[in-house]
Amino acid sequence: MNKSRYYPLHYAAMNNQLVKCVKILVEFGAHINGFMTKIEAHVRFKRTPLIHACMYENAHIVSHLLRMGTNANVFDSSMNTALHYAIAYGWYFCVRLLFEADTNLNCANCWQTICLRVDFSKGHHGICDYLLTEYQADINLKTDDGLTLVIITVDVEISASSLQQLEYVVVKHKADSKLELNLDTSHDGKTLLHDFAMNFDNNNLIQTLISLFDTNELKTMDQMIDNQGRNSFHYCASRF
Repeated sequence: MNKSRYYPLHYAAMNNQLVKCVKILVEFGAHINGFMTKIEAHVRFKRTPLIHACMYENAHIVSHLLRMGTNANVFDSSMNTALHYAIAYGWYFCVRLLFEADTNLNCANCWQTICLRVDFSKGHHGICDYLLTEYQADINLKTDDGLTLVIITVDVEISASSLQQLEYVVVKHKADSKLELNLDTSHDGKTLLHDFAMNFDNNNLIQTLISLFDTNELKTMDQMIDNQGRNSFHYCASRF
């Protein structure tokens, strides 16, 4: 181990030289059980050789490490698993090998980010399709904060990219996008309709929303005032 707490195996995993290194070590008398104890050695950020191999797209090294018995669900200091990294970088074959080793798809890191969300945010839709079809990943899975992919997608500035992502999860993969209308208010007295009016410039959108959901709750919501004495129409009108 050097000053950076790297073992030779870490460098081998990063530089795609694992198999050759193992053969040489065994040939010159290295004890295989002793070597095995280093297979999950941690470096500075608690990243193991498996994590490094997944970061550098060294799929055959990932395969070799898994056959040697390394833990497929290993994680680093931020609780990012090897699968998080393989998905983030878009390495399909590394992802596939990890799944064949029964890795946990729903592990969340320190920021409550699950693997499917990482994949989605990076735009790796091919891997997304693989996870959702081959491994039945739950597209409606919520974080500890109650957020789904649909909520995360609409909670950003509207753009062609965000609309494309929303179409991908809702239209293609049938994510739950039902709107639960209720009269709950925020700390400043605002309803869902207040927020809707404050964040859109088009009054027609408000009228469309009202016509689509012909419910007493929405009609009542339209008349409710917040702590500043304004209803949703005040905010909508103020944008013009």
